[in-house]
Amino acid sequence: MNLLNNPEKRKWMIVVTIFIAIICNYLDRQLLSILKPTIKAAFDMNDDGYAFIVNIFLICYAVMYPISGILVDRFGPKKVMFLGILAWSAACIGGGLSTNMEQFAFFRGLLGLAEPTIFAGQIVAVTVWFEKRQRATANSLCTAGGSIGTVVAPIVIAWLSTIFPWNDVFVLAGAIGILIAIVWMAVYADPPKEILDVTLSESAANRHHGKAFTWGGLWKTRTLWGVLLIRFVSDPVWYFCLFWLPGYLQEDSGLTLIQVGWVGWIPFLFGAVGGVLTSAWSDKMVRKGMDPLRARKRMMTLVAVAVVYIIQRLLQGQLFNIPLLVFWILLGLLCIGAGKVRLHYHAYLKAASRNDSRACDAMASELTLIHGVPPGCDEREYLSELQNALLWINYRFYLAPLFWFVVGGTWGPVALMGYAFLRAWQSWLARYQTPHHRLQSGIDGILHIVDWLPVRLVGVVYALVGHGEKALPAWFASLGDRHSSQYQVLTRLAQYSLAREPHVDKVATPKAAVSMAKKTSLVVVVIMALLTIYGTLI
Repeated sequence: MNLLNNPEKRKWMIVVTIFIAIICNYLDRQLLSILKPTIKAAFDMNDDGYAFIVNIFLICYAVMYPISGILVDRFGPKKVMFLGILAWSAACIGGGLSTNMEQFAFFRGLLGLAEPTIFAGQIVAVTVWFEKRQRATANSLCTAGGSIGTVVAPIVIAWLSTIFPWNDVFVLAGAIGILIAIVWMAVYADPPKEILDVTLSESAANRHHGKAFTWGGLWKTRTLWGVLLIRFVSDPVWYFCLFWLPGYLQEDSGLTLIQVGWVGWIPFLFGAVGGVLTSAWSDKMVRKGMDPLRARKRMMTLVAVAVVYIIQRLLQGQLFNIPLLVFWILLGLLCIGAGKVRLHYHAYLKAASRNDSRACDAMASELTLIHGVPPGCDEREYLSELQNALLWINYRFYLAPLFWFVVGGTWGPVALMGYAFLRAWQSWLARYQTPHHRLQSGIDGILHIVDWLPVRLVGVVYALVGHGEKALPAWFASLGDRHSSQYQVLTRLAQYSLAREPHVDKVATPKAAVSMAKKTSLVVVVIMALLTIYGTLI
C-alpha cells in the first residue's frame, strides 16, 4: 500500500489502529456492566457474584500491567500487541460461549490478563515513531480511544442487544477484535533509521544516566507516590462509572437498556475531550516557539491544580468530611517534607565524620543543587553556603508549603499542590537540564514572586529567634529589596541569627543550620496554630 510506504502517513495509521483497538478494548470490558442484569439472570448470580467477576478481571489486569511492559521491552510492540488483542478477543468469545459462572469468570480473568498489553505497546510505539513535539498529541489520541470506547459502548451494545442474544454480542465483539489484530500486523513496522535516530536521541537526552534502576529506589520516589495518590482517588470513580453505573441505572433507577445507552456515556465524553484539548494546547504552544519542557510543565501544573480542586469539591460534605480530611492529610504528606534530601544530609554527616572528602562533596552537591556553590571559595565560604542550602531546603520543603496550605484556607490544598509542583519543576530542571533551559522555563521568576511574602514572614522569625539586633534592621531593609533573590534574603537573615555560633567544622556547621531551622519551623508552626485557633473561636 502506498499509504504505508510513506513513513509520515504510516505513523498516523499506527495511531489510528491503536485508537480503534483501545475502543474495542473498552467495548469488550463494558459488555459485562451494560448487560449486567441479563448476565446475572443467565448465570443465576447475585451482586456478590457480579462483584467477584469484576474483581477477577481487575486483579488479573493489575498483575499483568507491569508484566506487559517487560514483554513489550523484550519482544517489541508488534508481537505483544498482536497476541494481546488476539487473547482478549478469544476471551470475549469464550465469555459468550460460557455455560456457567465458573467458565465466565475464567474468561473474564483472561480478558484482564490480555488487555494491558495494548497500553504498554502504545507507549513504546509512539515513542519510537514520534518526535517530542508531536508525542503528546499522538499519545492523547491513542488514549482517547478509552473514553471514546466508553462513550460508544453503551449505545452500540444496547443496539446490538436488541438484535442478538447477549451471547452473540460477546462473540461478535471478539470477532471484531480478531480483525483489528490482523490489521495491526499489517500496519505496524519498525520506524526507518532516520526517524529512529531522532526519537531515540530525544529520549536519551531526557534520561538520567547517573543511577541504575532499582525497585527500592522506585518506591522512594515522591513522583510515584503522587501518581498513586491521584489514582487512589480517581480510579474508584472511574471504575464505578465503568462497571457499576450502567447496572445501577437499570436495576435501581428503572432505566431501560436503550435509555442507559443514551446517558451512560456522558462522564467519559468529558474525559476524552479534555485529554485531547489539553495535549493539543501543549503542542500548539511548542509550535509557537515555546520550549517543549516549559509547555508540558505549564500544562501539567494547571492539570495538577485542577485535579486537586475537583477532588476536593467532590469530597466536600461526604461522610462528615472524613474523606476530605484524609485527602488533605495524604496531600500534606506528599507535598510537605524532604524525605530524599534528608537522606542526603545524613549521608553527608556520615561521610564528613569519616573524612571521606569524595562522598562528602557528592552529598554536598546534592544539597546545594538549586543555587550551587560559588566557584573558587575557601572552606569557610563553602561551609557557609552549605548552611544556606540547608536553610533553603527547610524553607522549600516545609515552611513555604505549610504557609500556602494554611493561608489558602479552603483553597489551601490547591495552593499547596501548585507550589509543590513548581518546586518539583525547578528541582528537575536543576538536576537534568542546563542553566539555559532553566532560564528559558521562567520557573525561577515565578517562584521569586510566589516566595516573596513567605520569605519575609520566615525571615522575621529568624531575626527574632537569633541575633535580633542585627537581623531586624536587615529584615526591614528586605521589605524594599526588589533585586535580591529570595534565597539571598532568607539566608542573609538566617546567617545573622547564626552569628552567635560560628563554626568551621564540616559536621558542626551544617548541624548548627539544621538546629536553627528546626527552631524556626517550630515557632512558625506554633504561630500558625494559634492564629488558626483564634480565627476558629471568633
